[in-house]
Amino acid sequence: FLMNLLAETIKNELQEMHENGVVINFIGDLTKLNPKLQDILANAVEVTKNNTGVRLQIAFNYGSRDEMVHAMKSICQKVKSGELDIDNITEETISENLYTKGIPDPDLLIRTGGEMRVSNYLLWQIAYSEFLVTKRYWPEFDKNALAEAILEFNHRQRRYGK
Repeated sequence: FLMNLLAETIKNELQEMHENGVVINFIGDLTKLNPKLQDILANAVEVTKNNTGVRLQIAFNYGSRDEMVHAMKSICQKVKSGELDIDNITEETISENLYTKGIPDPDLLIRTGGEMRVSNYLLWQIAYSEFLVTKRYWPEFDKNALAEAILEFNHRQRRYGK
């Protein structure tokens, strides 16, 4: 159901998002999705890649622990090959080896469905993010709900761990 919903949503909204300058990107292991859905997602990325507006990151078949394992293996390989000295490994080194390389950490994480957990999602990247939990499920989370979330976020005082 969710795969079909994602495909239909992308097909129905892609043109408007493109016209509004939205950059669409997906993180996760998309190779395990059916080829038709892979094509739809790849097309959305291709169509919007040169846009300069808001970045919409959609995690699908994504797990943060898997992402971290992937990053650690990549870093270890660089150390093993001599490309990277172990003493030069920093937080930035780790960030540069995540699936989200080059993408700023989220300012706001919106958790739909009323769940009070992060569910193995962007564990590294959300260290200083603000959280908003809504009881609405993703399919019902519309433009008005997003506007409300942004308004609430704008009234918060960010402390970045302080």
